[in-house]
Amino acid sequence: MLIAIIAISFAALFFRKAQSTHPLVAAGLRLSIAAAILWPFTARSVVTAQRSFLLTGALCGVFYAVHFGA
Repeated sequence: MLIAIIAISFAALFFRKAQSTHPLVAAGLRLSIAAAILWPFTARSVVTAQRSFLLTGALCGVFYAVHFGA
């Protein structure tokens, strides 16, 4: 929760720096940074997760990407 609060606090700085880039590039960069920061905390649960759970999460990510691309 603390990491999420810190990330939201720095969001305005990232928006200001990313004004000259395409919105899809900026969104992808923000999601990549968030995934890289959160990966160490979730790596153990991803290894032990069920296959259907991982496929559902991947499908949600695809729909999220389509949402930004539309």
